[in-house]
Amino acid sequence: MWQPTYEARLLDWNRLRQQAQLLFEYDQLMLVNDWWQQAPIVNRTITWDDPSNWPTPWQLLINSGYCSLARALGIVYTLMLINQDTSTNLEITNNGEDNLVLVDQGKYTLNWAPGEIVNTHSASLTVINSIHSTALTSFLT
Repeated sequence: MWQPTYEARLLDWNRLRQQAQLLFEYDQLMLVNDWWQQAPIVNRTITWDDPSNWPTPWQLLINSGYCSLARALGIVYTLMLINQDTSTNLEITNNGEDNLVLVDQGKYTLNWAPGEIVNTHSASLTVINSIHSTALTSFLT
């Protein structure tokens, strides 16, 4: 259940990261994906227009509704904070319909649906916009 206040979301997010650190990669990815899939969905909270002005993870948690891109950003921030090794293999992409998180060039694709991690290695994915997690490291300080 998505927590109703910022303080409760922050505590829940901290518990999520602590729990995920104890898991193997696939289980980490599933846990983080499912946690962010609980976030209330809204039309548009952030856009691709100016990634340099995207919110930090803590600013993101202030919101009470999240667009697909905001959820993807939350997934990436969370994974970057959990595991520095994974963070070098993360990318947020937009295919015109969805904002997806690609792990290891699509070996795992997150932000698709709750309880589901897909593999896009075998499917062709049209990419309109993309940002690699290395461009987001300054948001974590």
